[in-house]
Amino acid sequence: NDFLFKRANIASDALDSAKAAIFAIIGEDEMNFGFNESLLLTEFDVDIGARKKYLSLDWNPIIVDDVVSKLMVSVRDVTQIKQMESDALEQKRQLDIIGQLLNLSAEKYLAFEESTLRYIQVIRDVISTTDHRNDKAVSLMFRNMHTIKGNSRTYGFTHLSNTAHEIESAYSTLKASADAAWEPTKLLDDLEQMESSMAEYSHVYRSVLGRGGDSGSNRTKGFWMHNAIMDKIQTYVAAQEIAKLKIYISQINANTIEQNLVDVITSLSSISSQLDKKMPIVTVEPNKVRIKVKAQELLIDVFSHILRNAVDHGLESTEERILAEKHEHGAISIRAEVANKELHISTQDDGRGLNVKGLFTKGIQIGKWKKGDAPSAMEIAELIFHPGVTTKAAVTDISGRGVGLDAVKQFLAEQGGKASVKLHPEQAKSADFIPFELIVTLPPNLFFEAEESEVVADENKR
Repeated sequence: NDFLFKRANIASDALDSAKAAIFAIIGEDEMNFGFNESLLLTEFDVDIGARKKYLSLDWNPIIVDDVVSKLMVSVRDVTQIKQMESDALEQKRQLDIIGQLLNLSAEKYLAFEESTLRYIQVIRDVISTTDHRNDKAVSLMFRNMHTIKGNSRTYGFTHLSNTAHEIESAYSTLKASADAAWEPTKLLDDLEQMESSMAEYSHVYRSVLGRGGDSGSNRTKGFWMHNAIMDKIQTYVAAQEIAKLKIYISQINANTIEQNLVDVITSLSSISSQLDKKMPIVTVEPNKVRIKVKAQELLIDVFSHILRNAVDHGLESTEERILAEKHEHGAISIRAEVANKELHISTQDDGRGLNVKGLFTKGIQIGKWKKGDAPSAMEIAELIFHPGVTTKAAVTDISGRGVGLDAVKQFLAEQGGKASVKLHPEQAKSADFIPFELIVTLPPNLFFEAEESEVVADENKR
């Protein structure tokens, strides 16, 4: 035993089991080898000087009169094979990341990287400045990690989203119990995994793909300008139409809502597939509204939650839709309109509607109401913005933790916006489910509405 295992890096319970299995086999009936073979160690690493070696073991019984008299162990040094396997896996992972990055513009990648690092820093600050567990701190950490996961999925960054999901799950455990231990060192170690994954993508983007920092993107100081835009500006200057010039310049690099959300909408295909649903048909009515640069990231963060929620909670399964004589793909409509100098973006799906019965039950569980209370349908509907509230029966890696619309409300509030619900009881086919719109409201400093903007934005993206 000492000869084989003295310098081996093996968990004590596995080593104890292996030793017990050896004693249970030698000197016993041949069948005992079959019973205990699975406990014998077949692979481990050992420290030899400053080097690590990987060993592979084959066990064969030596049988005398149907009794195992000895065990013959063949030991092979598989260090080189292990290194080759590791290199191959690393190369495969890098190729995966290259494939994920290739079709993404520099501007979008750098915006994603910037927001991810910012969310990580917020979590780090919370952990570093909090000396005991509290609901506010944990909710903020959870909300930010959930958003990193959602944004990673938007662009198909699977390695990042997998890491984010694991950390989010740890935060979920911390969130679920007020008595959970607050362990800053472990929490920071977990966060470093997220930073390491992000650094891996950054390395591939800059060093492997050679896209080099910010030098090749529109996210440098200042902005890139198409010749047609410069000609237009010079025309306004020559004509001394300063008012038009100010409007024109303010609209450069603005996006329509559809342009802003194209990647989020595209990502619904993957989410639908995971849920065994068809990709929904998404229609957008931007109504000549343009989103200013400073609000574009906000809209991506907000609608990554809203649209994922619509696919998961709103739209029924394909089988249910067919039975209800609905189109099997489902439909989600996004419509923008300006009223009272605010932008209202409404989102509605053609699913069963808001599960008011399930929400009322949830409200009782969290102590908001008691059995016998009769809150209005709107009061019940507002519960969707409450932290931790979900009508999902089980947690999945897509939803079920009740953070999506809570995050939406918080992100909007930070920039002067808001989220609300508009119910359509007249469309309801059941008292338990009421069709509704989710309305995102943005203040006037985050958008504009002008026909001139169509020329600016389109020219600037050529």
